Amino acid sequence: MEDRRLAPSTIRRKLSAISSLFDYLCEHNAVPHNPIDGVKRPKANNYEGLTPALGDAQARALLEALPATTLKGQRDRAILATWSSIR
Repeated sequence: MEDRRLAPSTIRRKLSAISSLFDYLCEHNAVPHNPIDGVKRPKANNYEGLTPALGDAQARALLEALPATTLKGQRDRAILATWSSIR
């Protein structure tokens, strides 16, 4: 799988699916053991925190760009204010 240049998370997901299949086969005595148990999985990429958060000025500008005169605008402003903790 690494030869096909798949992402580590894709390889981990595929190995997990195959391992689950072999676990099922082991439970039903179709195979003696799970050969995937010995396979080393690549480290997963952790992209948490790589997306920059909006700054206060950006959040306020986005909030002020929404119309306050329409019901949808008020709804969107409330959602944005809740998500960005602007009150």
